Amino acid sequence: FMQVVTIATVYIYGSAFQLDYKLNAIGNAVGKIFIAFSGFFFGYLSDILKNPKWGRRKFFVWTGTHDLPVRDLLLKLAKIEFSGPLVYELSFDETIQSMEFVKEKIPEVL
Repeated sequence: FMQVVTIATVYIYGSAFQLDYKLNAIGNAVGKIFIAFSGFFFGYLSDILKNPKWGRRKFFVWTGTHDLPVRDLLLKLAKIEFSGPLVYELSFDETIQSMEFVKEKIPEVL
């Protein structure tokens, strides 16, 4: 089933940008297939790789922590006065932990 956003992008690209609807739908389908494959692949990878320090899956929870350039990204978003939502694909507890990290380390972006 296609999501509302996918249907909207097919319509917008088709009507506003005059992109062929079939080509647009194929592009969206390829994207969905890639997402499904990568979700399966990285899920499998996170199940079989066990880090001795963190266990399974914790190694793959990177958002808002450690050495990623999250600080630079958030500061850049604050500089351009970004007011849209930020989507965290984490569990509720992991999202709270990530936001606490941001509040502690980069309070100027909140």
